[in-house]
Amino acid sequence: MRYTVRSIVHFPHDVFGGPIQSLTINLCDDVWTFQPTKLNNPIIIRGLITPNEVGLIEEANKQRFVEIKVITDAEDMIQSWLIAQNIVETFCSWLTFLSLSPYRIIKWLDSSASEENKLVVGMSYRAPKDVESPIQSHSYSPALNYDFGIWLKDNIPLNLVYPLRCYRKGKISDREEEKIILWVTALEGISELLHCQGAQKIICENCGAEIFESPIASKDGILNFIREILGYSRKKIYEPIWHVRSKFIHSDLIKGLKYNTEQISVIMEATEALLVSTISYYVLTQTNIPFKNKDLILNNYHFEHPFFGQYIQQREKLEKLKQI
Repeated sequence: MRYTVRSIVHFPHDVFGGPIQSLTINLCDDVWTFQPTKLNNPIIIRGLITPNEVGLIEEANKQRFVEIKVITDAEDMIQSWLIAQNIVETFCSWLTFLSLSPYRIIKWLDSSASEENKLVVGMSYRAPKDVESPIQSHSYSPALNYDFGIWLKDNIPLNLVYPLRCYRKGKISDREEEKIILWVTALEGISELLHCQGAQKIICENCGAEIFESPIASKDGILNFIREILGYSRKKIYEPIWHVRSKFIHSDLIKGLKYNTEQISVIMEATEALLVSTISYYVLTQTNIPFKNKDLILNNYHFEHPFFGQYIQQREKLEKLKQI
């Protein structure tokens, strides 16, 4: 049976050429198609506003809440919820990575299907969301218009989905320890996907040829990326991040935590920078996903991002960690 599942998602950016009222995602044969409905007479604020126009801020911010309709075949209503939940979560995670800003699932509305000329509607079935109440804001910044069109044509490789979801969950969290735990979890996942899985280089004693062996641990991929691609040492980048992550995840904060609050903030930002760079490098070298200036940087990666191109802020965050 064909089901339509509706949810509300907060869009921090305009993705389809301007503010939209709703977006229909149709899943057929494992291929997504997108049909946005433009918002009629959108409120556009330019420059300073007068005290009498403060109410426009609330109205303008309401435009960021978009109804997402997922249309899919399912055996029953519960399965329709599970399929839609997976699609919306993955969609929001991919947009979060492309824009480096969090796309939040605000609430789920209902699932419906036509059955013998009747409309059958079911309310939310244990579908998780990101916030308990709508986002409140007393300020306004114009939504940037990001054209992600070519990045939404192909399905995301399945092995990228979990790291991307961990990245989004970290972006919407307000707690530094949660961000670090989630982002390091994503790094461990993407580490195993890197080229040669970060195989250790061993030189043959007889002929001098390089021999590659399978890594002995999942961390070898990220270690190889840090050393060989980014040019940093394990001691300066890897060890501080994994030390703090280990202390947080094992609740071992009373003894042995080497860093103060300010330094942990630096480590948190560096963890995000490392994760974004690692996912970007995997997308560049191991997938057919579009990548800005791909031919120019394929063999000379230097903190490029699929959509933004070279994103030097990532390097700056790692340089700050290097100085601790």
